[in-house]
Amino acid sequence: MDPTPTLIEKISSELNIIKRLGLLDHRTYLMLLPSKEKARCPYLYGLPKIHKLTVSFRPIVSGNGHPTENLSIFVDLLLQPYAILSPFFLKDSADLQNHLSTISHLDDKTVLFSLDVVSMYTNIPLDELIDSNIRCINKQKFYPIAMGTPCLLHIRHIHLRMDRRGL
Repeated sequence: MDPTPTLIEKISSELNIIKRLGLLDHRTYLMLLPSKEKARCPYLYGLPKIHKLTVSFRPIVSGNGHPTENLSIFVDLLLQPYAILSPFFLKDSADLQNHLSTISHLDDKTVLFSLDVVSMYTNIPLDELIDSNIRCINKQKFYPIAMGTPCLLHIRHIHLRMDRRGL
């Protein structure tokens, strides 16, 4: 049974309560409401790991069109400015290249490497993740709004920033 209609109803009900309490303006309310016509259940597909010797697939769950997609984008709008404060934050490959070009004192024996964290998203305890984000937001002096991508990446960066500082 597809849980999408039930989830849409639950999200709509919670948003109605928040709006009635005066914590959400009408425009934001409409933006956050999931579309009953366009919302769909996420689906699972696999991408082949072409760099591996044996044939295997990386499982991907597509959340495009999911009833919580608009909420995720909204949370990202709020968290992105905090995430970019992290010393771990890289916008993209060009940003990495820019950072590397500023390093002027590398000798011939210097080796640059990268690490792959296995299951980073699933290995960070949810309560700890939420707590570190709240602590970060409470320490800031501004209330930003910025365009961005869905929020998981920024939540992770904020968590790493706060965990590293022991805040």
